[in-house]
Amino acid sequence: STLTGGIYAWFYAWPWESCVLLGGILSATDPVAVVALLREMGAKKSLATLIEAESLLNDGTAVVVFSIFIKAVEHGGLQEWLDADGQQPAYLLWVTARMSIVGPLMGVAFGVVTILFLEQNWGAIGNNDANVETICTLAMPFLVFYLAETAFGESWQMSGVLAVVGYGIVFASPWGRVRIDPEVMHFLHEFWPMIGHLTNTLIFSIAGVLVV
Repeated sequence: STLTGGIYAWFYAWPWESCVLLGGILSATDPVAVVALLREMGAKKSLATLIEAESLLNDGTAVVVFSIFIKAVEHGGLQEWLDADGQQPAYLLWVTARMSIVGPLMGVAFGVVTILFLEQNWGAIGNNDANVETICTLAMPFLVFYLAETAFGESWQMSGVLAVVGYGIVFASPWGRVRIDPEVMHFLHEFWPMIGHLTNTLIFSIAGVLVV
């Protein structure tokens, strides 16, 4: 992001806020092709998971950079944005912490609540309901994303991407995995790759139509 912004600032003499904004947009990586190639080569699954996780964190960081500097560009500069909102430079630290720290913590909190609910569900009926567990992995991330991005207003807007990452970390942790029925876990390992493949296909199809 810094390198891309520096190149545009050097060659085109853009305002530095616009350069950082463009760098943040272009720094978001897409691991789909890399992960597909690793699977064809028979690489370890942990390596593909690591690359995908790094991409999620990279995307979340790019969203934070974009959210800050798009407002700076709209107001003609970073200081102009702060002056228009009547804020001090320390406000930037609050925005960064709110989006990159408070957002993931909110996702972790929702993940813990969901896992505790599944644990109570196990104790109540003797075994977990597969539909409930699947819905918790499918619907709850959308709720977490919505709450982080829009539910608390602009003054408390957080990064929905990083919030969902925090939610997923709880489910992927040893503490969270043992709360899910092994048979359901096997189904989820087959279900989510299919959803990911369909989603990626839809996104690239829409992007291709828009570009053409």
